[in-house]
Amino acid sequence: MSWRVQALLLNSELIRTQSDIDSDDFNDLLVLETKIKELFKAGVITAYELNMINLVQTTNSLEDVGRKLDRSRMAVSRDFVKLCNRLAFTLGNGFTDDGYIEDIIRRYRLDTEDELLLKSFIQSKVKA
Repeated sequence: MSWRVQALLLNSELIRTQSDIDSDDFNDLLVLETKIKELFKAGVITAYELNMINLVQTTNSLEDVGRKLDRSRMAVSRDFVKLCNRLAFTLGNGFTDDGYIEDIIRRYRLDTEDELLLKSFIQSKVKA
C-alpha cells in the first residue's frame, strides 16, 4: 500500500542532493515531510515514529536504525511499514500504490503489459 512513501523516505538524502525542484520525487518528499510534521504536531505520529523516520532518512540500514532505537531490525521494519501505510492512506492519491500506478499509467499511457510489469516491480520492492 505504501511503496511510494517508503521509497521517498529511504531515498530522501539522494532526492535532496539532486535538488531538482521540478522533480516529482523532490516535490512529493516535501509534501510527505510537511504532512509528517503536521501529524506529529497533532499527536497522530508519536515521538518514536518521528525518530524512526529521521533515522531511516539518515541511516544506511534498518538494522542500524534498530540498534539506535534499541529494537530489532524486524520490529523496526514492521513499524516502518505500518507507519508508511498510515501516511500513504492519509495523503491518498499518488502516495498509495494504486494511486501511484494509476498516475503512471495515465501519464505515460502504459498498456496492460506495462501495467502488469509496473505492479510486479512495486510488489518486488515492498518491504513487508
